[in-house]
Amino acid sequence: MGLTTVVVTGSALAMIKLVNGYGVATAAAYGAATQLWVYVQMPGMAVGQSVTSMGAQAIGAGRWDRVNQLAFKGMAIGFSVTAAPVMLIYAFNRQVMRIFLPAGEALEIAQTVNNHALWGFVFFSVSIVLTSLQRAAGAVLAPLIFIFVSMWLVRIPLATITAHHWGAEAIWWSFPFASVAILGFSAAYYRFGRWRMRP
Repeated sequence: MGLTTVVVTGSALAMIKLVNGYGVATAAAYGAATQLWVYVQMPGMAVGQSVTSMGAQAIGAGRWDRVNQLAFKGMAIGFSVTAAPVMLIYAFNRQVMRIFLPAGEALEIAQTVNNHALWGFVFFSVSIVLTSLQRAAGAVLAPLIFIFVSMWLVRIPLATITAHHWGAEAIWWSFPFASVAILGFSAAYYRFGRWRMRP
């Protein structure tokens, strides 16, 4: 978990460096948007923590049927509690961002950031449930690798390589692409991985 924090924090710093290259207004917009994203991600993270606790109990009891039920119910709840605020923000994007920014260029950019990036957090919240169950079974290395690949080998290269075509929008699009990637890795490992066979 400590290494996961290092990977995520390092990736966030790298993204800030990329954003700062587009000027003060873009940096302010990104800073405001990320403040909002903390609240968007919070319910999904709480679901993940709950799934870890309940999953560990089910695994300890040898009730793998309950683990599978927990996975599906957890994904449904994680999807719902993240999709609801995302849809609300999409409906009132400008008004919500006015809480953080005054009218001006930064406000307009912040709305664009949300339009491109927010939907990815719905997929990320579903992946949290799957990786939480895997960690509950003691499989901690695979989720770390998934996060590293999605953040450092998908998000940052995508934001960097496509920047000369899309400009700052490449950064915003890299967030949902990375979320879809980690969901794909987590789902494949949940279905085909050997995490259930750990002693």
